[in-house]
Amino acid sequence: MGRCGRGLKTRRGGFTLLEIVVALAILAVSLATLLSTMNHAIHGVTSSSQLTRAVGLAREEMERYHWELASGISMSEIELENGSDNKKEELEDSELRVEKEMEVTAIPGAYELIVSVYQGEEEDAWLLFELRQYVVIGKEPAQSPRG
Repeated sequence: MGRCGRGLKTRRGGFTLLEIVVALAILAVSLATLLSTMNHAIHGVTSSSQLTRAVGLAREEMERYHWELASGISMSEIELENGSDNKKEELEDSELRVEKEMEVTAIPGAYELIVSVYQGEEEDAWLLFELRQYVVIGKEPAQSPRG
């Protein structure tokens, strides 16, 4: 009976080096995927925040435009008061610039109001959001000195 247990290797508790390497590889892939997902989520929140800010600025300028037209104030008078009909606003890490335009349509007395929000420096700016609205005005509004 003494020979039965001899010659057989008994395995002690623990993991082999190969098992540890495989477990670490799985953990590394999981962490890389998780970090990538978090990075995309943070980028999405930042983009959404900037777009929300741009929409708010465009709506604010459109309301101001309507108020100016309803009050009978010409665009040239508004430009003299404010220095310009373009509004710049600094955000945390980017600059938003708002531009207003009024275009004549084919319908007499109807005009298209356009408020555009750009991001970035003037040379490299790109359109972030544009709000267009049509209004009918009883009298023809005064043209701005820009043309």
